[in-house]
Amino acid sequence: MSALGNRRHSIIDGLEPDIKDTVDEMIRAGFTYREIVDYIRETGTEISIGSVHRYVKHFRESLERLRAVSYTHLRAHETDQYL
Repeated sequence: MSALGNRRHSIIDGLEPDIKDTVDEMIRAGFTYREIVDYIRETGTEISIGSVHRYVKHFRESLERLRAVSYTHLRAHETDQYL
């Protein structure tokens, strides 16, 4: 797959924004997949642990890419100020 790849759409991506935001916070806080599944199911959406696992995997990969870009940008800015 190319660096840009195809946009993945998960069940979680289709949730109401406030529910998705809660799921993202649960991931950051270290909730288990089972706890995330239970929360989503409580909102009326059926979801599997596998779906949550895939979403978490891509969520973490996105965070890592963002951190890498931010770090590179910060380092470039620091270097510029000494030129």
